[in-house]
Amino acid sequence: MLRAVIVEDEHHSADTLKLILKEYCPDVLVTNVCYTLKEGRKCLSEEQIDLLFLDIMLSDGSGFDLLTDQPDLRYKVIFTTAFDHYALKAIRFSALDYLLKPLSIKEVSEAVSKARDFSQRSGENERIRMLVKNLGSEKLKHIALPTQSGFNFVEVASIVNLEADGAYTRIHFTSGEPVLVSHNLKHFENLLLDYSFFRVHHSHLVNLKHVSKYVKGSGGYLIMKNGKSIDVATRRKEDLMRGLGV
Repeated sequence: MLRAVIVEDEHHSADTLKLILKEYCPDVLVTNVCYTLKEGRKCLSEEQIDLLFLDIMLSDGSGFDLLTDQPDLRYKVIFTTAFDHYALKAIRFSALDYLLKPLSIKEVSEAVSKARDFSQRSGENERIRMLVKNLGSEKLKHIALPTQSGFNFVEVASIVNLEADGAYTRIHFTSGEPVLVSHNLKHFENLLLDYSFFRVHHSHLVNLKHVSKYVKGSGGYLIMKNGKSIDVATRRKEDLMRGLGV
């Protein structure tokens, strides 16, 4: 049985989530529902839980403020929000779980299913710390990369290129060995859209800031600063040239 607390300032959203959990996730026991940051702080200081459903925007502060008070997170955090904005992107960069309102049975069930497999080895503390650090920056600087052994925490600027490998992505950096990550290339294309990354080929996403040279041809190819050569699809050449400011 997973002991859970809901911190949510909208009563109807809290009631909906509690009902979904009761009907479709019978192994989750909601021990408390808190409607303010103050109530949440008190509850978490007194209870031992496995799972926290945390609203980002509360009437008396941010859900992130609640997490900064916790020295050691011994529970899984699932964020809930009605907004798709900078904070949500920071959550994605941190590889943390979230639910968009209005809540759906399918998404809640999937999030709980992932929480069942949660262990301290999953790096929840590190991801939360990275999230808070990112939120203090004008632009997100660090990203959590899920691997078979856990998570790698890297600077976005250190990524040179990303290469499709079936349902996985192989990520190459300015230094060190490449890392195989358990997300497909499309996931990172969407995530890094505003960070000078460009899909030059169905199998390749590159950081334009690490392009050393473009060699002409039908589509041509790029030589990256790490020495790697990457083909450019003919249909993407024109957009690439614009991206490079040519």
